[in-house]
Amino acid sequence: MVDVDVRTELCSCGGVQALVQLLGSEDESVMRSAAWSITVGAADTQTAVEFTKHGALEVLQALSLSHNRSSGFAQVALQALLNNNLPAKYSLTGVLAPTDIISDGFYDCGPARSLCAMKILCLEELAQQAVNDKRPIIVVNALKPLDESYDNSSVKSDLTDDLENSSPARQRVAKLPKQSPPPKPVQDIAPQDNVPSEVMHESLSRIVSDSQLWVYKEETKKLLILKTVKEQLEALGRYVSDKMGGPVQREMVACFSYELALMQLKQKLNSNLIPISQITKGSYIHRALLFKVLADALHLHGTLVRGEYNRAWNEIVVVNNPKGNLLKSTSQCYVVDLMHEPGALLQMSSPEAAMYCYI
Repeated sequence: MVDVDVRTELCSCGGVQALVQLLGSEDESVMRSAAWSITVGAADTQTAVEFTKHGALEVLQALSLSHNRSSGFAQVALQALLNNNLPAKYSLTGVLAPTDIISDGFYDCGPARSLCAMKILCLEELAQQAVNDKRPIIVVNALKPLDESYDNSSVKSDLTDDLENSSPARQRVAKLPKQSPPPKPVQDIAPQDNVPSEVMHESLSRIVSDSQLWVYKEETKKLLILKTVKEQLEALGRYVSDKMGGPVQREMVACFSYELALMQLKQKLNSNLIPISQITKGSYIHRALLFKVLADALHLHGTLVRGEYNRAWNEIVVVNNPKGNLLKSTSQCYVVDLMHEPGALLQMSSPEAAMYCYI
């Protein structure tokens, strides 16, 4: 299961279905062996997706919740699958950790209270469904524009204006040479021994592509010229808010009819799948997802948390290290305001953060 060729053969010869069936064995040793094999295989993202397609998540959750058949092996296998299938993890648990890096192919299909009651479909299955009146599935798939003449340095975006009109300290930083090294792509730090990236990208492109999201990522690389992480987070928060409708007063949230705009977008695209950059009027859940996507690309890793009543937010720990003195460094957890005062960092334990996260 560790070898790439072995995993490929397992998926092509029906071994995935067989392992999922063995999870239901009455023989505890057989069930444990199957669960452990899934744990090892789930280290590969594509194999984890195949296990999910054939119902492994539902069976493992049922085993974990069972009083008679509960097993530590099943719980470990369930967690391994979720860690390598972030759409399922976010749908089931409502939380993505700082180590959960969102990459192309991620989608938000909404909360699933229980896998036993709702099967999480893969993106290919969702794409085949007829357009319905349910909430849209938000898809992350940044595709580089086909126009090879695209030049990021020539783009005049609101982010450029934000940097130019910022405080004097920021203006001094903004005059640094433009050849500052960009962040390494997320793919460079994530294991990619499962499927060639160009093959997976081509498969995703046939379902839904999002060249504008690629532009977003290129534009926000400019944030790295800001001196501190707090300044980068604040600027990124303002950028996300601007792309999704701008600030909304607290008392006007109920009148911010983003649902109508999303339904019109579904009809326009004739699909239940909506590329995230197509959303120009987004609420908490859409802004928090876009922030997580762009922050991960900049290595500003934080959480994505789904709350009740269509609330979602991002929590990020900022380390204050004065003059490089590690002994005097402190850390503070913030919630990033993307709705009311875009870019404001709210201390996690403050009343302002509680008001932002909960009704």
